[in-house]
Amino acid sequence: MTERWLEVRRCARLHEAEALRARLARAGIAARVPDPSMMGRHPACAKRLPDARLLVPEDQAERARWILDRDPGGP
Repeated sequence: MTERWLEVRRCARLHEAEALRARLARAGIAARVPDPSMMGRHPACAKRLPDARLLVPEDQAERARWILDRDPGGP
């Protein structure tokens, strides 16, 4: 059986999603940003790209959302 991952946040820029991923990792939650088409592009040089998605395992989604909503401005 494969683990199901759920989207808990969308970010306009890859570096924002990566900062949130790191924040969740510090809280012990596995997270990933699965949009490889955006990798390696500098945010200032990129044309409008699809939003970066932040995913977590389904069984950690509620806790991840709570952590992200608790202080939406903090990394």
